[in-house]
Amino acid sequence: MRPAAADPATGGGSRPAGGTLLVVNPWATKVVPNVRARATRALAADGLLDVVVTREKGHARRRIIEAVDEGVHTVACLGGDGVLAEVADTLAETDVTVVPLPGGGTNVFARAVGWPSSLERALTLLPTALAARATARLRIGWIHAGEHRRVFMMNAGVGIDAETVHWVEGHTGLKRRLRQGSFILGAWRVGVRYARRPPRIDIAVDGADPVTAATVVATCGRPYTFLGTRPLDLVPGAAFDGAIAWRALTRASVNEIARVAISSAAGRDPGSDSALIGGVALRSLTMTADPVTAVQTDGEPLGWHSRIELRPGPSIRVLLPSGSDAWSGPPAGD
Repeated sequence: MRPAAADPATGGGSRPAGGTLLVVNPWATKVVPNVRARATRALAADGLLDVVVTREKGHARRRIIEAVDEGVHTVACLGGDGVLAEVADTLAETDVTVVPLPGGGTNVFARAVGWPSSLERALTLLPTALAARATARLRIGWIHAGEHRRVFMMNAGVGIDAETVHWVEGHTGLKRRLRQGSFILGAWRVGVRYARRPPRIDIAVDGADPVTAATVVATCGRPYTFLGTRPLDLVPGAAFDGAIAWRALTRASVNEIARVAISSAAGRDPGSDSALIGGVALRSLTMTADPVTAVQTDGEPLGWHSRIELRPGPSIRVLLPSGSDAWSGPPAGD
């Protein structure tokens, strides 16, 4: 694995001047009144200044900017990867520390840097982590797709992965009942259709001549996502080091899709053959799709687009739980 282009853990128990802001997504999967109260109590010892309950996109951003002007040193995010990306986008390239509390359904970024998937357990670890002040500055990603110009915390998909996210988000009742099982069902349905009519996606890496594929996944960190407690490492070798790692299938057959998914879920590298290609983009990963193709980042559907650009994004400072190593690869579980 490439070494991270980040300054390693800092701190040693001293709390910087200022205070802490808590951003809460009330619609996140695990955010219920009692855990919200626990988070508030744990952060009170760190100088909690305010609690922001998000109402709409952009609401948290406005309050965070005000809080930074007031001297806040820490912003805790109680939600999933989506609201975390909004917090990170606002705090990019500052010294304000982000605390990624796992309040969503999957919480890929929080778990990738060492926080457990259990929100109850994360809240138990929080006071010790705040006292130790072990932080890391990590690079995340940036995406431009149509009207969307934003950071992403972990992953981006163009094609099958993205259309599966769109399908699942369009069946919220099924998502609530089956949880991650809904993604398996959605991937099967989408994969069958893609095998019949795959799009053409031309991929240009750092300005080089394009290669052609049917579906693409990319990530700025590792793992790509989680399947329950198991890391799904679709793009091995990625790190929070300022590069975008990617893989693509040139053939979107059901057999190829199943082979890659099963190997990754079992913790095995699916290997390389004539259908599986990939690499690392140090400056840009530009994709041109015909016809327009589904796009997602961090589990959020971004619609259908013909041109998608991924680039290394800004750095953010993140609070690590005690004993975490943000560069050691995907955690084995909780």
